[in-house]
Amino acid sequence: MRYRLLAAAVLFAGVVSCGPSAADLAAEEAARVEAEARAAEEEAARQSELLQSQFAEAEEFVRSRTQPLSRTEDGTRGAMRHDWRAEFSSFDSPMRWREVESMAAANGSIAAGYTDTLDFTADPAELSLPVTVEAFEGTGWYAVKLECRTGSCITVTGTREVAAMDAYQTETDAQAISEQRTSNSWLYSDLDTAQRVARAAETMLQQNGAQNRVY
Repeated sequence: MRYRLLAAAVLFAGVVSCGPSAADLAAEEAARVEAEARAAEEEAARQSELLQSQFAEAEEFVRSRTQPLSRTEDGTRGAMRHDWRAEFSSFDSPMRWREVESMAAANGSIAAGYTDTLDFTADPAELSLPVTVEAFEGTGWYAVKLECRTGSCITVTGTREVAAMDAYQTETDAQAISEQRTSNSWLYSDLDTAQRVARAAETMLQQNGAQNRVY
C-alpha cells in the first residue's frame, strides 16, 4: 500500500512538472499583449493613412471644382456684370482662402462698380456641420455655405476698390475691410457641383474638429 501511494505521488509530481511554469505563462501573456499592441498600432496607422487619403481627395476635388464665375445682365437701366473667384491656400487649421468679387453697372457713358479683394481665415473646429447649399440671390449660381457654430468665427481682411465714371471724369476710392463674419459662401454654377463640394468640405471639416451646429 505504501509503495502504491508513493508511486501515485511520483506520478502526480511528474504530471505537475510537465505543465508550463509561472515564467512561461508570464512570457506568453507578455507576448500576447505585445501582439495586440502591435496590431492596434498597425490599425491606427492604417486608419490615419485612410483619413489622410480622404482629406487629400476632398481637397483636390474642391480646388478643381471651384472655378471663376462671371455673369452679365441687360436691363432697362443698363448692363450689369458680376464676377467671382476664389483661391485656396489651406484647408488645414487655420483654413485660409482669398475671394475676389466685382460688380459693375453701365448705362451709356455712366458706369460704376466695385471690386472686393478679401482674405478669409477660420478655425475649422469652430465651423458647423452639415455644410449647406442654397441658391445665391437669384443669380443662377449656388452657394456652398460655411457657418460658424456660435459667434463670428471667420476673420475677413482686405480692400474694396470703388470706381465711378461718366463722359468727363473717373473717380476711384479704396476702402479697407476688417471684420468678423458668422458665415461665408463659395459659389458654383450648378447645383450638382455645389452639393458635391459641400460633401467634400464636410469631410475636411470633420477631420479638423468641426461639429454639428448647436442651434
